[in-house]
Amino acid sequence: MGNHLQATPGTSPLHGWTPRALYIHIPFCTNKCFYCDFNSYVAEGQPIDAYLDALEKEMERTAEHIPPKRIDTVFVGAERRRC
Repeated sequence: MGNHLQATPGTSPLHGWTPRALYIHIPFCTNKCFYCDFNSYVAEGQPIDAYLDALEKEMERTAEHIPPKRIDTVFVGAERRRC
């Protein structure tokens, strides 16, 4: 019917190559700027420890499902500036 990309073992279904970079988003800020359109939340009162625990579990499960090769770069996205 349609052209669907098929994943090969060890690859994402979106493409046939294994990513060599990793982006980890930490969406907690000291305050939320009025102009910010990032997925972010004021840290106070947020379940940050639960978020980090879930992130760790997701990374473990992803590594089990798609065994990692070499990762050249790790980006950690977190808003740290003050408005």
